[in-house]
Amino acid sequence: HTLGLVASPLVFTKMPLVKVFATRSVGFAKLPMAPLYKSLCAWFKVPENSGILQIQYCVSEEMYPDQLVFDIRAKAKVERTAKAMNAVCDDLVSYVKEQGIETKPRVRIEVFDPTHSYSSGGFA
Repeated sequence: HTLGLVASPLVFTKMPLVKVFATRSVGFAKLPMAPLYKSLCAWFKVPENSGILQIQYCVSEEMYPDQLVFDIRAKAKVERTAKAMNAVCDDLVSYVKEQGIETKPRVRIEVFDPTHSYSSGGFA
């Protein structure tokens, strides 16, 4: 029991975790969080009112080469196939364009096996 880490998939109450990185020049003004959250819940087949999906916006002074990045971690599930996750990538690129953002985002989705993850259990 070193470092108080717990090896259990049950401690992950906020997955998928979506981190969105943007430079100040791109910003988040045209990307309000609530509508994006609703779309992400639909794409990942997560109940919207469950609180399972978590979004975090991160503003950066500079990024290179991309100016807008979606970095997503999600638990592996039967329905989260390569084809389904590639469709989510395409949906996100289209969504950003529909919001009037000219910068094409890089979208990265990591689907992982939660039995190999560890947490302090600090989630509320």
